[in-house]
Amino acid sequence: MNHHFNPISYENEIDNFSQPHFELHHRYYLNEKANIKNTVFYIRGKGYYEQYKEDEDLWEYGLTEQPGTFERDLIRQKWVAKNHYGWISQLNFQHSKGELTTGGYLGFFDSNHWGEIKKIISTDSLALQYNPGQKYYEYTGKKHYLTFYLNESLKFTDYLNIMTGLNFQSINYEFEQHKAGNFADSLLNSYEVAYTFIDPRLGINYNLNKNLNLYANLSYAQREPTDDELYDTWDGPDDLGVPPLFAHADTIFAADGSIKKIKWSNPYVKPEKLTDYEIGTEYLTGICKIKLNLFLMKFHDEIVPYGGVDDEGNPIRGNAEETIHRGIELSYLADLPYNFYLSGNISYNDNYFKKFIMFDWDENWNAVEKDFSGSKIAGFPDILANMKLSYKYNPFTIATQIQHVGKQYLDNTENEDRTISPFTLVNAYLIYKFGDKRSNLEISLRVNNIFNLRYETSGYYDSWDGKNYLFPAAGRNIILGVRMGF
Repeated sequence: MNHHFNPISYENEIDNFSQPHFELHHRYYLNEKANIKNTVFYIRGKGYYEQYKEDEDLWEYGLTEQPGTFERDLIRQKWVAKNHYGWISQLNFQHSKGELTTGGYLGFFDSNHWGEIKKIISTDSLALQYNPGQKYYEYTGKKHYLTFYLNESLKFTDYLNIMTGLNFQSINYEFEQHKAGNFADSLLNSYEVAYTFIDPRLGINYNLNKNLNLYANLSYAQREPTDDELYDTWDGPDDLGVPPLFAHADTIFAADGSIKKIKWSNPYVKPEKLTDYEIGTEYLTGICKIKLNLFLMKFHDEIVPYGGVDDEGNPIRGNAEETIHRGIELSYLADLPYNFYLSGNISYNDNYFKKFIMFDWDENWNAVEKDFSGSKIAGFPDILANMKLSYKYNPFTIATQIQHVGKQYLDNTENEDRTISPFTLVNAYLIYKFGDKRSNLEISLRVNNIFNLRYETSGYYDSWDGKNYLFPAAGRNIILGVRMGF
């Protein structure tokens, strides 16, 4: 594999995006046992990416009245401007039996997306009537979030603690396409979806003695589909003639009787629902800490990769009826003689479909059923491991780190020819701290991938051309950093 190959040949294929954050934090102490924290924030983002596209149908750009009339190379830009603002509040109260934490989040998000034609690459006499920078699509989105949560940690005895939690979420999405190019009338889509989630959690911790404890956790969680997951499998809201993934459509008429837009409801893609079971033990002394955890995560309607990517390079995703993620995790931390320290973690993971039937197209464009029940889920490595050995001699810290990632499948067929090979990396770093403990100035030098290993971190299998597409990681690289605290 040629890690230096770049499929992008257009020299000005750039991303130009900025997103400054503005935050105001405040904490008020009601008394010695209670305090309130509040945060208000505003995030403003705006930018674009530019692409050279070959043999594009000019109907999709509003330059011809019928599809398939003319195809030309062109340069386009896709823009986004967005605002995200909100309020986060938290109350902490310590009482005789433990601690109560409650709070909430009120958030608002709006975005405007549009595409601009920068240049048509044409060598014939076709008279194209366009202005550089004119829009060929535009759509807006709004999101409202309201969250409340309540967590209670109760200490029944010196040996027994019980943790409970309850989380409430209300989420509302609005989406609307606007007139631009050939986007008009029945080719304009809109939808509004709302989700309400109530997620409980329960945990128990029992101290066998001062060094050893046992714990168990049970929780339930839900997650809504993203914007991309609510739209078409292969295309998006910037593609002309592509509807969202909804079951019901209503035609909205203007006052003069003409079609104004299509309003959609009842999305096909459902929210994820997770039930998580965990049990484990932790051993702690003055010089070491060892933790062993076993987990079982049962998903209903998990939104998983189907294999392949869309025109923008985003993974194709959808619901799987029942999936399982289970495994065992071991983490450790030890103070060794002569100022050496050892830490790390290792996990073995088994991720598979318990029940998953999807429909796809065969070579003759006939719908075929594919049953992946029992198959491993693409994109999840079976083994993850990290180990770090460090040596401290004030004001220096020197360390080496080993990272291992196991095999990953590129699609859900468990075909061994469609995998990302396991890899092991070795990194090292050196830190120098200035002054005493009150000083927060340090300089660091980090060398990643010391042995210049060639490896890939992600990818996909394209069923249309029968090839694997892998994304290579960086070779040996050096990072010099300066950190200063106030």
